[in-house]
Amino acid sequence: MILKIFTLGVLILFSVSCSSSKQNTDEKSADNGVYVFDEVPAEDAYQFYKSEEKINYVYFIQIGAFSSLKSAETFATKSTKILNEELDVKFSERTKLYVVTINKKFSNRLEAEKVRNELWRNELFNDAWILKEVK
Repeated sequence: MILKIFTLGVLILFSVSCSSSKQNTDEKSADNGVYVFDEVPAEDAYQFYKSEEKINYVYFIQIGAFSSLKSAETFATKSTKILNEELDVKFSERTKLYVVTINKKFSNRLEAEKVRNELWRNELFNDAWILKEVK
């Protein structure tokens, strides 16, 4: 009798947990494939950036990386016309690639993120990301 009750309890627990997993999966699918891993309250994010700025970083936006200088320059020329911004093409010793960056420094990460997020609206720049260097 105890074994039957225990087995029934396990089956009920299993079926309830499976149904909520299916619901979570369906909710994620309804969000057009967008999934937020960590939701950080705005005030916490601000504190993170505020403490990071004490180290005195400068931020850049990189819009491309290429194995050949010719490809990087071609992309930069095309991108300059689209963005109406000055771009830099430099060789990165760390990655051994020619990187294309917007020739603008940002004093804090939030400003750089706003520009980067705007770039993401254009499919050509959906791989743009933020670089930081110590001032």
